Amino acid sequence: MKKKKGVDAKDICPQIWFALGLCEGEMRQLAGVELVITSGRDGEHQKNSLHHVGCAVDIRIRRLTPAGKRRLCQHLKLLLDARGYDVVLESDHLHIEWDPKKGDAPWLQEVA
Repeated sequence: MKKKKGVDAKDICPQIWFALGLCEGEMRQLAGVELVITSGRDGEHQKNSLHHVGCAVDIRIRRLTPAGKRRLCQHLKLLLDARGYDVVLESDHLHIEWDPKKGDAPWLQEVA
């Protein structure tokens, strides 16, 4: 796993690191490519974006075919959606955020 130069990966929540580990394995299996984080707490995002609090990341998908991008997104959604994550395929990146909602069954929970 790599990060693009200038990416702030400091203070990213553990739940996002877990999702990145899953995503890394899927990317290597689907396309033989290494995961690259293109945005963490850095960059320009909406005011209420979870990027600002370390609960969202963007990853590079340009080395995947269009079918590979869709397959990666669909598989990650199957693994993560019910566990409190949102996985969104954007035009030039994959956005993953930890945003549990009522009814989700997260297996990783913060402890006080």
